[in-house]
Order: sequence, then C-alpha cells, then structure tokens
Amino acid sequence: MNASQLQIIRKAGYSLLALIFSLTLVISPTQAQDRIKILNEFPAERSAQVDGLEVNERETKIIKKEESMSPGITIPLAANKSSLTVSTFPWTETFEDDSETRGSWTQEYTDGTYDWTFAAGSSGGVISAAYEGSLNARYVSASGGGSTILASPVLDLSTLSNPQLSFWLGQENWFTDINETKVLVRADTTSAWQEIAHYTNSLSSWNEFTVSLPNPSGTYQFGFEGINNWGRANVIDLVTVLEGPQDPVFAGAGSVDFGSTYFGGSYMEDYIINNLGGGDLEVSFTSSSAEVSVSGLPATIAPGESDTLSVTFTPSEVNDAYAGSFELATNDTSNASVTVNVNSEVLDPDPAIYISEDFETTGSFSRPAGWAGNMSVRTSGGVDDSQRLTVNLFGSVTVGQITTPFVNLGDTPEVSFQYRVVDYTGYPANATSANAFDFGVFVSTDYGANYDLVYVSSDAGHTESTDYAEVSADLSAYAGETATVVIQAIRNSGDFYFDLDNIKVGTPPANAVFAGASELDFGVTFLGGSFTSDYVVNNTGGADLTVDLGTASAELVVTGLPATVAPGTSDTLSVTFTPAVIDTVDYAGSFELTTNDPNNASVSVAVSSEVRDPNPSDYIDEDFESTTSFSRPAGWAGNMSVRTSGGVNFSQRLTVNLYGSITVGQIATPFVNLGDTPEVSFQYRVVDYTGYPGNATSAAAFDFGVFVSTDYGANYDLVYLSSDAGHTESTDYAEVSVDLSAYSGETALVIIQSVRNSGDFYFDLDNIKVGTPPSYPIFAADDSIEYGTTYTNETYPVTFVYSNPGGADLEVALESASPELTISGLPSTVAPGTTDSLTVTFAPSAAGAFEGSFILTTNDTASDTVTVSVTADVQAPPPVASISPESISETLDVNASTTVDLTLSNNGSGQDLTYMVSGYGFVDSTASTMSIGSTVERDLQEEYERSVIADWQNGSLRDLSEEQQQIVSDYQNMIASESSNPAPGLQNAPSVTIEFTDFQASGANIVQVATSGTYNGSIESVTADFVLNSATGGTWADDFMILLVEGDTLAVDGSNFVAQIGGFSTFSDVKYGWGTGGSGTAGTPVATT
Repeated sequence: MNASQLQIIRKAGYSLLALIFSLTLVISPTQAQDRIKILNEFPAERSAQVDGLEVNERETKIIKKEESMSPGITIPLAANKSSLTVSTFPWTETFEDDSETRGSWTQEYTDGTYDWTFAAGSSGGVISAAYEGSLNARYVSASGGGSTILASPVLDLSTLSNPQLSFWLGQENWFTDINETKVLVRADTTSAWQEIAHYTNSLSSWNEFTVSLPNPSGTYQFGFEGINNWGRANVIDLVTVLEGPQDPVFAGAGSVDFGSTYFGGSYMEDYIINNLGGGDLEVSFTSSSAEVSVSGLPATIAPGESDTLSVTFTPSEVNDAYAGSFELATNDTSNASVTVNVNSEVLDPDPAIYISEDFETTGSFSRPAGWAGNMSVRTSGGVDDSQRLTVNLFGSVTVGQITTPFVNLGDTPEVSFQYRVVDYTGYPANATSANAFDFGVFVSTDYGANYDLVYVSSDAGHTESTDYAEVSADLSAYAGETATVVIQAIRNSGDFYFDLDNIKVGTPPANAVFAGASELDFGVTFLGGSFTSDYVVNNTGGADLTVDLGTASAELVVTGLPATVAPGTSDTLSVTFTPAVIDTVDYAGSFELTTNDPNNASVSVAVSSEVRDPNPSDYIDEDFESTTSFSRPAGWAGNMSVRTSGGVNFSQRLTVNLYGSITVGQIATPFVNLGDTPEVSFQYRVVDYTGYPGNATSAAAFDFGVFVSTDYGANYDLVYLSSDAGHTESTDYAEVSVDLSAYSGETALVIIQSVRNSGDFYFDLDNIKVGTPPSYPIFAADDSIEYGTTYTNETYPVTFVYSNPGGADLEVALESASPELTISGLPSTVAPGTTDSLTVTFAPSAAGAFEGSFILTTNDTASDTVTVSVTADVQAPPPVASISPESISETLDVNASTTVDLTLSNNGSGQDLTYMVSGYGFVDSTASTMSIGSTVERDLQEEYERSVIADWQNGSLRDLSEEQQQIVSDYQNMIASESSNPAPGLQNAPSVTIEFTDFQASGANIVQVATSGTYNGSIESVTADFVLNSATGGTWADDFMILLVEGDTLAVDGSNFVAQIGGFSTFSDVKYGWGTGGSGTAGTPVATT
C-alpha cells in the first residue's frame, strides 16, 4: 500500500500529519484494564474430518446474512403523492435524477414496511448496474417476508385504444430463494388493485416484458408489487407506456414440455395464448402429431386478453427424447401459422408384480431404484432397529413424501407399511403430538397424471407413540390396474422425523418370490486376509422359497445353503471372500443361486472389492510432526486429524472434537508386524472445547478403548478400556501402555477409539507406538531441501534434522556433496529414540535453477546410503540504490531558488538499477517533529507508480504506455478486491476507545500527506496485515494509523492529537472494513472503528 492508493477528502478542524504503517503503540501498564475486543468475539473454528462415519442425519440449514445495501433514494408513501398526471405518450420512466416524473412515483406497504428505492442495480449478485443510465427502482433482500407496491404517477389513457406497458425486470435467486414481482392496475388512485401479471422465476439478468393495460381510463395507475422472499432484490428499469398495435398480435410459448411421462399414460398441460394487439385475435387448429391433441379451439381473444388451451399427450412408445408439435392458424398477419413444439422423456413404467420393500439393501441418504421423493434411507431406527426411510420436517420443510415404482395391483390389492412420528429433539425418545402433522396415502392409475386419496391419518386416528404402528389400506377398487402409490406427510407445527418401514403394495403372489441384492461389495480388503459379509434372501411370495448354490468364483465361499424361506420372511447367507491377488482394478467375481421362483430360477450376484497390499511395517513410532494440519499420515484412517500445536511439549497432535452429533472419534494405524514382544503405547488427554486446553473433561463424559485386529480388519479384540483402567481428570497428557504379547508374530492393525457420553471436548493423541521396538538402528529424515529464491555470492545455511527411532546407536557420515554445498556436523552417533542435526550451507555461484544433492552413509541396513536432493532458484544479486545526500535543509527568501546536486548510486553487484525520481516531499524544518525517530526510505519504483496513479486520477495522464496501463490496472484490481466483500453484520460495530499515556511509537514508516489547513476525510479502502490485537504487557499493534493534529506547527505533545486506527484484515475468511464517522476531538480517548 502506498499513499497514492488512498482517496482522501478534506475534513474541517484538523491538519493531517501523517499516515503511519507498521506501527507499534505502547500503552502504559496503568491502562491495562482497557482491554479491547475488535468488533465482536468470534467462535473458534471447528473442523471434523470423518471417514466412513454418518456424522449428522439432519438436513443442512443454510443461514444467510442480510446483504449490505446502499440506502439509495427513498420513495414517498402514497399519502405524500404528487398530483402530476401523465397524458403524453409514449412516456418513459428512467428513474434517473433528471427524470421529470420520478418524484410522482409512490409506494404502498402491503406487508411490512420495506421500501422501494432508486439505486444502481440490485443489492448483490450479478445485476450490479441499471439497465440503462445510472439508477433503477430496487426493492429489498431481507429475512422475514414483506411486500410493497411501487405505484406509478396517474396516467390519462383516454386517448389510447390499446395501451401497453413495457419494462425491464431482474430478480436473481439467492441460494434457493427468489423474490417475486406482480404487475397491478387500477382505474383511479382509490380503487382496488387488480393483478395482470406475476413473475416468480429467477431472472439473473435484465429481461424485458410487455403487458397490455386493460380498461384504460383518464385516472389510471399501474404498480409493481415487490414480494420479498430473501432472494436478491427485485429491480425495475426503463418503464414505458405506449400505444400498442391496432391489429391483433399473437403471443404464446414456442413449446410445451411434458417432462417425464410413462408409456401407457395420458397427460395434459395448459397452453396460454395472449392477444397483445388492438383487434380481436382469431385462433384455430390446423394439425398435430399423432400423440398430441388440442382442445379449446377455435377461439376469439379480445385485445389485452388471454385464453387457455388444453394439450393432451398420449405417448405411443418409450422414447427418451420425444419431439412432436401442433400447428395453429391466426389472423395475426405476422403469425398466420404458429408451430408449437411438444417435448417429453417417455419412460417405460416396467411395473413390478408386487412391492415388498424393507430398505435393508439401500445405501444411507439414498432411495431404492425407481422410488422418488424427499425421503431417504438411514442405517438405523427402523423396525427392530433395522434401516428406515425417513424425512426431517422442520422450518420451511413442510412436506415429506415417497412415491413407489409402478406395480401391477392384481386381484386383491392393498398397501401396508409401518410408521412412526417422533420429535427431532432427543430422537427417538419423544412422540410427536397428533395435531402437529397429517399423513395420507394416494394412488394413481394413470401413470401419475391424477391421484386418489385412499387414507388420511386424521380420519383413521393416530396414537402418539415412539413405537412403529401399522397402516393397511384396501385397494380392491383398483384391482387389475397398474398403479403407483404416494405416502405423504404434512407438518403443521414442530420439528420431527416421519419414519417408514416395510412398505408393501399389490396382491401378494401365490408362488414363491425371490428378492435379494444383485451385488455384494466387500469394500477395501487386504491380500492375506479372509472377509465375511451377509447376504439376505427375502421371500415376498405366497409359497415356500427354496434356494441352493449353483456356482461361485474361486475366491468365494457361500454358507447357509440349501435353505427354505417361508412366505414373508427372510434368511441370511454368509459369503466369505479370500483374495488371491492384489487387484489394481477392483476385484470382480460372482456366485449363482438357484430358486423355485418361476421368474428368478437362476440369480447371479456380483461380488466386488478393492484388494490392497497390507505392506506391514516392522514398527510404528509416530509423533505426527511431519504431517500437515487437518490431515493424517499415509496409511492412517479415521476421523482424527493433525493440528500444528497442542501436542506433548507444544508439538503437533492428533485430535478430534467430539460434540453435537459427533459421538465417536477414532484412528486406525497402518498394518505392522508385531514381532516377539509387542505393545501399543501412546499419550492422550481429554479437555473441554471451551477454554481449550484449560479445563479437564469429566471422566464420566467419555470412554476410550484400544482394539487389535490380526485378520486385516475383519474382526477386532478390545484390549484396553479407559473406564476399566481408570482415568485421572487432567489437562496434562497421560501415558497408556498395553501388552500385546498374546498377538506375538502376527500382522495387525490397531484402532484407538473414543466415545462421547456427554459434553463438548477434544480427544488428543500423541507419540503412538505399536509393535516390538527394533534392536537395530533406523535412519529417519526428509529426502529433500528446497531453498527457494537465492542470490549468487551469498551463503545460505539451513538445519537438516534426522532421527533414530530404532533400538541401537545410529552412525551417520558424509559420503559426498555437490560443490556448492558444505555439510558440517558429521560424523555423528545418534542414540535410540533421539534426534540430531547437521548444517547444510549453500553458496550458489551461477544464476539459474540449481539441482544438487549430498549423500550420507549410515549403519541402518535398510538405508545404508541416503541421498538428499537440494534445489534452489538462483538469481543475480538485486540492485542496491543509495542517494546522497539523504536530506537537504535550506533557508530561501521569497522567490529565491537554489541548486542541489544529488548522487544516485547502484551499489549492487548483479542487476542494473532502473529508476525515476518523482514525488518530492517537503516539511517545515523549523517545526517540531514526532518523537518516533524513524526515517522515510523511498522505493523508486513505488514513487514512480504513485506518480502514474496520481496523474491518471487527476486526468493529466491520458496516453498511457503499456507499463503505465499495467500500473493503473493493478491499482484498479486492488481497490476492487479490497472493497468487494465487506462483512455486512460487522460494519456498524461499536467504536472502541483507548486512552494513551506516555505515548510512544516504534517501527514506523511515515508518509506525510498534509502540513496545514483543514482536512476532510474518508478512507475508501486500505490494505493491512492485521487489526488491533492484544499482547502481553499492554502492547497493541496495527499496520495503519492516521494522526490528526491541532494547529499548524504539527507538534505532537500528547494533548493535541487524535489517532484513528483500523483497516482491512483477513481473519477466519472475513474482511473488516473501516468504520465511518468522526475520529474524535483532540485530547480525548482514541476512537477506533
């Protein structure tokens, strides 16, 4: 940031002494009680990375902050309306400041008191400017609803036979919310408004609309009713009233889209025709595709009126992109023949013989194939704690429903299911009140075109309970039909789950019916292990189902066969997978079952898995120091991740924050060969989230355990439990050591798992060791060093750290190094479990990309030779500029001049110095100066850029060179980035005051801006690294301050200045802008905004 990047307006009463950067203010210890909090307190960031855990079933609620909108120009209420009448047409309203009729627009509140204003563009989003000119009419974007009518001046339309209104409209969606706009008319200012148009879609750019004004009069008014739904603000511009055409004008859509339809059904859509002309519009039917019929013709449509036709589509075949049409004839000479396209995706209903769905084979947060709606499966909470279908009805989510696939109903059909309705809070412990909801069952036999209500809970009765109840509805009236069923719940109040299970539709078949998954996925498995998964066979028929094994891939064994499954029951088979090879592409096998179901005599089940190499290590000794934040070391899995502090001795740590719905935290180690005397050890602590890490968590709030698997994760043994071993509440780390000698010689993996019972806390781990400590030395270190940018003829030493996690002394020596590298600190002997370091000094001799290395030798047999690569970007030394003399002090008479020689030198040894001298600064050498003791060091390129920007701003620089164009472009981009994302909720935060005693400032770089006179000021934008933060001892730091000093001498004596402190800063991805208003009065406490 430099001084020319500030836009300053003078403010009376003060002289502007200086802008100060990199400023440190020292406050007297007696003022330590004046601790401040900048703007607001911010909750600490929470992060949970979860692998394979169902973290939160609740649908996400998006909360939007109010947009910060410039106030614009307020429009008067109807009670203050002007008496102006518009009688000359065409008449156009631009909403600009020079509009003669803008002052005659009024507004009427219909819901709430939100105002229309005249402003530029919308309040945010894409539409940032008026359609034409500088201003447009704008409604609001706010929470809580509201609607207001923007009423036109009175219009005398008595001379127009076909008056029309055209206007440009925008109403962009914000997330899923969209504001709406209505067009209203009335015969005079006291009549009731009549709606003639209603726009509900998102319009993210300016769109033109034209409507006829019906029943014109000499005292006519039209209005735009803005309806606030918390979308982007509605905007209207370039409103015109004119005489429309005298002949009829046809207006209608060019296509009718039926969306998804089903072969065998018949579907109807409306088609609207508008007459925008001044004569009667005659419309008749000409022709159509075979699948399309049109009713409602012929028709005569009066000027400004509309008519609705019915278009029926009866698909004749399955077609994923049906394209037909119908043709109309009109007396509009410009549209004598009108072709309207008809589109649809025609699907095969593929009806089932019978539906019996328990949702056990459906993945979480999804639905079975062919089912539709906003209900989805969860892995628990169903009948007998099986899987369930559910929806959480809360807030704006008022309807939950599920639509079954099509089914041939048969001779004696019915629909049955089990349901419960339970409160969200404490789920599922509290039953929901019966008056909080209704649910019903609907049946459609025309492929979803129409639905009949066959059951409603408020009629049938509902008993409040946390247990499932069963519903059965007779469908015999629809016997022999192909149908689909909808189960729908409506929320009247409250916040609850609507749960469903075991839905059956149709006539149960008399024969046996096989139902089972077509695939079985073992997920990740490991070579050398054996893995077992269940496969469930259901009999949804009316006779016993017999099942036997046909064939199976060599890696698969199926047990539990042959089996006989009674009607309406299920049986579980065990499928064991023993991978034979590592599959870089997923394993694909199968097994085949034979049954007495006539429609599924042979059933093939595909089996898949990702088979990995366990690649066990000989010993695990992990302190997490080389792992980046919010990640895990390679091969480790779970929802715990590394943080850069808080570990043992303030090192890095592995952690999880258990709160809310996050009840389990765990980490799984890579595989390890346990050896002869294995154990697992680690250090842990459990501390409250609030005040972390100052408060120990109660032992009753959690349990944690250690589990061991020696069959590649197929099964786990619990080898340690904190509630059995005992836990001492403490903020210090405690050590756990568990003997694993029972697993000697095995290949294993270990899981450390914590379970939250209550509270909100961190479970921290460090220094995890698994296996038998090695008896030999082990060399561990990074394999590269990156220097980044360096310069020739300079030297760059860095420290290279290595460790010995082995069980014997590690010997390290230097074998060789690139000529530019000097290695010191070798040879070395490193004891087991300790670290050592060496110094690598880089002395580049030539510019360019450097790639070198050094080689170490060790007595670690697995790493007897270690090559460490070294890279750098080597550049010639930069220029070193000096100017002599550094300062000049002269006394000159009026109209006198003097000549001073300045010497500019390049004392560097590598690059040429390119310079320009501009922007001289002058001060009164007889005036007192600030007691800061800093000097002004001017970067010549910065001075040149300042002068270019200043000349460009005042208009004296017009023909810019390429370099000057780039400087101006960079400046404009910087200003735009600093001003584009203010924090809406924080801009008007209260000021904070600090009274200084013994004022001192250090580390300042002063840029003098004004020496006398008045100063009016507002700072548009400024870049700073950080805002005020407290530090021990009462020191406060900032990167920007303005001193406003009373008097022309510019002397600062502690009683005649005011400091204003602030600026933009990035903290938790939020920018804080400078506040507005006065900065105070000399001698009073500092006001920071």
